[in-house]
Amino acid sequence: MLSFSEAQAVLKAEITPLPTQTVPFAEAFGRVLAENVYAPSALPRFDNSAMDGFALCASTVPRRARVAFEVAAGQMPPQPLPPHQVARIFTGARIPEGADCVVPQERVAYEGEHILLPEGLRVGGHIRRAGEDFREGQLLLKAGSRIHPGGLALLAAGGIAQVSVFQQPRLVLFSSGNELCPPLGAPPPLGYPPGPLPSPEKASLFDANTPMLAAWAQSLGARVYGEHLRDEPQATRERLQSLLPEADVVVTVGGISVGRYDWIRGVLGEMGCRFTFNGVAMKPGKPLCLGRLQGRYVLGLPGNPGAAFVGFVFFLAPLLNGLQGVPQPFPQPVSAKLCHAAKASSERLEIHCAQMEWVAGEAHVRLAPHFSSGAVLPLALANALVPLNKPHYEAGERVEAFGWA
Repeated sequence: MLSFSEAQAVLKAEITPLPTQTVPFAEAFGRVLAENVYAPSALPRFDNSAMDGFALCASTVPRRARVAFEVAAGQMPPQPLPPHQVARIFTGARIPEGADCVVPQERVAYEGEHILLPEGLRVGGHIRRAGEDFREGQLLLKAGSRIHPGGLALLAAGGIAQVSVFQQPRLVLFSSGNELCPPLGAPPPLGYPPGPLPSPEKASLFDANTPMLAAWAQSLGARVYGEHLRDEPQATRERLQSLLPEADVVVTVGGISVGRYDWIRGVLGEMGCRFTFNGVAMKPGKPLCLGRLQGRYVLGLPGNPGAAFVGFVFFLAPLLNGLQGVPQPFPQPVSAKLCHAAKASSERLEIHCAQMEWVAGEAHVRLAPHFSSGAVLPLALANALVPLNKPHYEAGERVEAFGWA
């Protein structure tokens, strides 16, 4: 069994990013860039008005000036601005030649074809200069960046038609356990036994892990296929072998401990899985294992939701990030103050759900009072995980807190 830090180091050494592909910018949302993106042109491409108002030359225009013409957004000015006159202009419209200032319409008084201008005109006032947002050739997005909505807007505004990204990891997610039944109100996961689905009255647990892990992995760019495995070695072997060609990563949930019906680890070993570690000295999540099978990554997560949650944050999320070329795939700690005293086991790293908040620029954490590997409510209320590695902590003592996306 490896320590927590040793297991993460092994995982880091195992990760090789997937190949890259070129996609249209409209399909780039959530993807990770494989190459830097540079601006093909400046933005704005020309000086334009930041306001609805009047374009003029601040140094020569009289207080009472004639309106020569009008420029709307998307139109070219019909001519240069005549001396001592102004042009009616609208937000986003190109500044006509000869103008160096825009006065907002609410600051002028109207007198027929003339306007009365205020005092204190300023050169450059209310004008967006060409290249003010970014210049031609400027680095816009670095390789390893995940495209969020603002990044997608940047690609569109910059006229960037396509980008190079890392391929999405194909994740095959196997939940296991005859005690599980599909969550109410959700389509039954593929792979439940043919015929009537197990009912809540006959099964002891709704399957919480599959929707939690599948949605979370999809939010990190993975393409997820989920299936339920019966507690039968031969059926487990057949489904693993059948879906292995469709996966970059195989994740099993449950069936990796030492119980009578925990077949998964043994079946994987029989199939030739090379385990890089079997078990991590942490609580919850001790049975977690990592291996390679026919070139695919195999991650075994414990079946308790709390343990699966911890395993996702510290092992599965880094694996998915690393396969997509994210430069820092592992969650980074925040130094935080404990709001109260705490106790923990000294035998192995004890990881707690916590609520983290910022007070006057400093992080404070409060541990969930009843967190255990089988609990689900603390997972919904928490926004951080806090590892504890000694028997006692005083209120105000500093700990490391790990948030997640």
